[in-house]
Amino acid sequence: KSTTKVGTAVVSASAAGLTDGSIGVKTTPGSATQLKLSSSLGSITADGLSTATITVEIRDEFGNLVTSAEREVKFTISGPGVFDDGTTKKSTQATAGIVTLNLKSTVNIGTIKINASSSGLDSDAVEIPAIPASARKIICYADPAKITADGQSQATINAVIADENGNTVTSADNTIVFSCAGEGSLQGGNVVD
Repeated sequence: KSTTKVGTAVVSASAAGLTDGSIGVKTTPGSATQLKLSSSLGSITADGLSTATITVEIRDEFGNLVTSAEREVKFTISGPGVFDDGTTKKSTQATAGIVTLNLKSTVNIGTIKINASSSGLDSDAVEIPAIPASARKIICYADPAKITADGQSQATINAVIADENGNTVTSADNTIVFSCAGEGSLQGGNVVD
């Protein structure tokens, strides 16, 4: 009796005084029922240059690769990513049950979701976080941006550490030192960790 996995079962027979005999029985995948989508990376840098390999496999109900499957697979991307040709939709023919494509980041952070579908098969999706690149600069914000020169009005100044594309780098551990020049002064501390 077969298992649910593709492979070879070797059956041996032996008897006293005789040469043993054996035979291998191959188990093959069943009919294609589903797609299995995966990414070469768990996250991708939002720098507009980074790429990840996206692979879809056509599998049977037990998860075995159906190498005889040569079906059309449709892909869509939502979120801050594109295929290497700059598009977010693509249709490709599977070869030996597999399709491989390249995903490219944009300069925006967020979650990239890739969907794969093929007629008559269960579809699959994978999500890849697009994370900030390395910390490169400080971006300052004032709330409000204008105040009255009356000796009483105040603005709250916020500073964030960002990558070269302006994405906040939440993992940065730099110390920010505030200073003030011109017509105004700082109240409170000027060093923030």
